[in-house]
Amino acid sequence: MGFFDNHRDTLNQPLQAVRSRGYWSAYPEIPSGKIYGETAKAANEPLIDKASEAFASAGVALSVDLKGGVFVNQSARFSDYHATGTNLTEAACFTGAAFVADRFHIATACRPLVASPVAQHVQ
Repeated sequence: MGFFDNHRDTLNQPLQAVRSRGYWSAYPEIPSGKIYGETAKAANEPLIDKASEAFASAGVALSVDLKGGVFVNQSARFSDYHATGTNLTEAACFTGAAFVADRFHIATACRPLVASPVAQHVQ
């Protein structure tokens, strides 16, 4: 069993949670090569893409493999405002285009860009 097979129920929880309350946080586990094998991350890339699509369809931002500073939805993490722009009952928590014209909402998927070995040596 791979990482995503082991956590399929966990992946379904955010979709249900965000539709009912507008947010969800998971524990910070990544598909470690030490635990799941050296090819675990690469083998599960299609599943990460499917998760990104599912989160976007639910109107929720998704961050994958963030190892440095976290800025995605950080203001919501540490405030009383936990919501998504696509949840109309909670959209008042955000200041954005929907404040003027409630037609457009954006949910993004965020993954850090990994530089190739060649790019790392070019100065």
